[in-house]
Amino acid sequence: MLVCLVNDILDRKLIELGQFETRREHFDPTKILRFIVSIFANQANLQGSSLSLHTVAPPLGPNSHLELFLRDSQRPLPDCLIGDQVRLQQVLVNLMKNALKFSRGRPIKILASYEPLKSILYV
Repeated sequence: MLVCLVNDILDRKLIELGQFETRREHFDPTKILRFIVSIFANQANLQGSSLSLHTVAPPLGPNSHLELFLRDSQRPLPDCLIGDQVRLQQVLVNLMKNALKFSRGRPIKILASYEPLKSILYV
């Protein structure tokens, strides 16, 4: 986690200097998401929260607008995407930290889907 903190600080400095660049590399999004879950699963368990990953969203309940959106737009995650894997991991780590901070004792669900025609990864 110290490495993540140092990388975040360095990235902010590069952004301020106008020298920030993203990478274009092949990566497996499911592998990254499973890695993130493995990092935070114990911490979630210790605080009484369950942590689950859904690459196809589970039903959210009757009359849920989010469920209708997800059902219409979601696709299973591809095995390979092109983008900045490191930045994606940074974003997911920060989201998980916030989820753990604000959801003590409540379930945390990571829902991920992909919209190929627009090249969008929803998390």
